Amino acid sequence: MEGNIMRTTSMVQDFKRLKQQKRTILIVDDSPTNLGVLTDYLKGFGFKILISRDGETALKRVEMVNPDIILLDIMMPGMDGFEVCSRLKANHIGKDIPVIFMSSLSDANSKMQASAVGGVDYVTKPFYAEDILTRIRTHLKIRELAKSLGEQNERLHKMADELLTANSVLSKRAIQLEASNQVGQQLTSILNLDEMLINIVKSIQSQFGYYFVGIWLLNAKKDKLILEAGIGIDEKPLLKSGFQVSMTVASSIITVCETGESYLTNDTGKIKEGIFKETLHETRSKLVLPLKVGQETMGVLDIESNQLDAFDREDRIAMQTLANQITIAIRNAQLYKTEEERARTLAELNANKDKFFSIVAHDLINPFQPLLGNAEFLAKYCHKLSNNEIEDSANDIYKSAKQALELLQNLLSWARLQMGRMKPTFEDIDLHVLSNDTVDLLQDLAANKNIFLHSFVRKNTIIHADENMLKTIIRNLITNAIKFTPNEGRVTIEAVPSSTNVKTIEIHVSDTGIGISHENIRKLFKIDVHHSTKGTASEQGTGLGLIICQEMVHKNDGDIWVESEQDKGTTVKFTVLRGSTIIKDTAGLATTEPENIEQEEEYIISKSGKLVSPPLAEMKILHEMATMGDIEGIKVRITTLAEKNSKYISFADTLRTLAAQFEEDKILTLVEKYME
Repeated sequence: MEGNIMRTTSMVQDFKRLKQQKRTILIVDDSPTNLGVLTDYLKGFGFKILISRDGETALKRVEMVNPDIILLDIMMPGMDGFEVCSRLKANHIGKDIPVIFMSSLSDANSKMQASAVGGVDYVTKPFYAEDILTRIRTHLKIRELAKSLGEQNERLHKMADELLTANSVLSKRAIQLEASNQVGQQLTSILNLDEMLINIVKSIQSQFGYYFVGIWLLNAKKDKLILEAGIGIDEKPLLKSGFQVSMTVASSIITVCETGESYLTNDTGKIKEGIFKETLHETRSKLVLPLKVGQETMGVLDIESNQLDAFDREDRIAMQTLANQITIAIRNAQLYKTEEERARTLAELNANKDKFFSIVAHDLINPFQPLLGNAEFLAKYCHKLSNNEIEDSANDIYKSAKQALELLQNLLSWARLQMGRMKPTFEDIDLHVLSNDTVDLLQDLAANKNIFLHSFVRKNTIIHADENMLKTIIRNLITNAIKFTPNEGRVTIEAVPSSTNVKTIEIHVSDTGIGISHENIRKLFKIDVHHSTKGTASEQGTGLGLIICQEMVHKNDGDIWVESEQDKGTTVKFTVLRGSTIIKDTAGLATTEPENIEQEEEYIISKSGKLVSPPLAEMKILHEMATMGDIEGIKVRITTLAEKNSKYISFADTLRTLAAQFEEDKILTLVEKYME
């Protein structure tokens, strides 16, 4: 009698302990009756009960919830209990979860098979709920003991590892000092920034065998970090130089750059950062150090290891000292690079100045010589000349004067651009209208050579640019195309979506003219190389037209280039920014796309108009519970919602009815329908 009392007391104490720990039991059975009996009985002892009515769903819920123990029926539709247990034990998540089989099969073979696939116990139906509870208690206790032994074993291994680590620390510190010395020598001997950064990351990686070492620097706008140099284990690139990360991204390198404080983690699996998980998938520990000059952070030194617990406090201090040396060297190299660029810019300005004076001294004089000659000839001999001869001389004077005026206008435009006095005013422009106006303006010029001139720009092609500059660009390009196209040729303009940037449109001005050699294409946009060719009707050029177009295109945030084949024609292409998006309404009229669509109601009314569902946030919670098979949780939550707001009562009643029948699939379907 006394023994029975002691055993009863022990059971009560174990039940209280289990209740306090709130263990989760997954019951897998296709019988609603069995589910109901076990759920009602076991939840009274403080267990959290999840249910599944088939094996496939059970396996999914194990991955989501990781229950403490599983009660598993054998005979179920689809996948039977033996297969469920076999697949469960093959999974690293479920291999340690105790599985108690429940079945009406009482033969020895079934019991042996249950044991073979990993079951820890076998209960035949019909069964007593008290018997199930006792077995649950027993196997949970066994699992706790096994876990405790495993933890003790792990502690012993850890102590041994700590002894080994202590022996390697001194060696590691010596290597750090040597690496710092080597990097310091490179910093003082190399002024080329790119070469220096590559040598630094190679040196750090090779000395310590890190998985990845990279140096990230802020761009000029300070809205992105750019990988200037990076090297992986065995000198693999892993991440290519030039890789960019926006400052709005959640990442440790961004955080360090913003705060100026170093970052260390010895287990990247515990953090949510996933920006480099695909490319640097072997990273286990990470140390990120700021590259600071005073209070300004210019970038970060990113050091990553494929070993857990690879860094300690001493590593952080030593590597920060190294990072400070790198920062000083980067600043010196940047200053050197800036001076180099300044010298190069001054040389280009001198070349441009020389070219400008050359044009003024030579090209501007040229049109005045025939102008003066023809004017003098006409003044002396006009009384002796026929009307036709007088007309020819007047035409020659007009052509020379026109060429001189064109050159002066181009020189003025070029000079204003160089001095920064011509600044763009951006606005949305209908390219269809602008191109047609320009084509109409130049039709007479094209007609003189019987050239077909046409714009194929579609209606409502909206771009964002400076209108005056764009008119000048298109007018110059079409005029050039007419100049170098023979009689009966074609000159066209069209606009197409950019193949490299969705935010831009490409404008093409094409002709069937004489074309340009590859050698001369390289000269077209250089002010220091004089390149001017007579047109097919001996038209004179200034050599500045395309250069002015290039300057204006760049000021409108675009690019310009030439594609040509000799004797087949030329296409000059340039890009401009897209304007506002244009859409068609039902009447076929152009309208601007609305920016915001507000949701007027916080709840969704069903198509039938009979049920009103809770807000979307609550529906997501119900969906998650249904996915896990948390039937009891669904009942409690929907009841609480209905009590707070009576308009959800009908919806709650429907959900409770399905929950009472353990119809989790139908619950999911209903919830998903009202989440649409």
